Amino acid sequence: MGRLVVVSNRVADPRKSAAGGLAVALGQAVEATGGLWLGWSGKITEGDASSGARADPPLQMQRSGKVQLATFDLSASQHDRYYLGYSNGVLWPVCHYRLDLADFDAGYFDGYVEVNKLFARQLLPLLQPGDIAWIHDYHLIPLAAELRALGCQQRSSSPARCCAATPALRSSAAAVRSATSAYSGSRSPASCSRRARRSAPPSNGRL
Repeated sequence: MGRLVVVSNRVADPRKSAAGGLAVALGQAVEATGGLWLGWSGKITEGDASSGARADPPLQMQRSGKVQLATFDLSASQHDRYYLGYSNGVLWPVCHYRLDLADFDAGYFDGYVEVNKLFARQLLPLLQPGDIAWIHDYHLIPLAAELRALGCQQRSSSPARCCAATPALRSSAAAVRSATSAYSGSRSPASCSRRARRSAPPSNGRL
């Protein structure tokens, strides 16, 4: 039986009671298979890694019982564009019916894809034959495709903790295509911001 490999934006120690819902849901399965959990360390480093001049950040490895925890740092630019910009500034509002709060910026999407490529490069050398990767949430929508592009053959699942799109949300075609479509490698047009806000459905109070 292969390992369960969890990939999420942040890594939680499944043995700690305050680890959160994902660790509660998957902790026993990861522990039982001697699995791996990979994600951002929560630390932001100085400098800008977006130019490609810097090498990938080193992996920080530690054990929690039978589980291997692997984390890496992000640069300030990566954090701003991938996490604050696209994940929290675009995908979160759109997936929660709040297009009026979405901040569409082409640079955010570039940073989002850049960091997902980084996740793929960090994860691939750690995978073993038979592993199953659980790729968690909207922060990592492109990750499965990026792993395949690097030659990954292991199975993966990508559950997204997002609300289903309502008819009103689906009618805002420009915003939905930009923020929630399947990863295609295209660039997100900054010009969709005004169109999206004009067509945003009224708030229903759901966050």
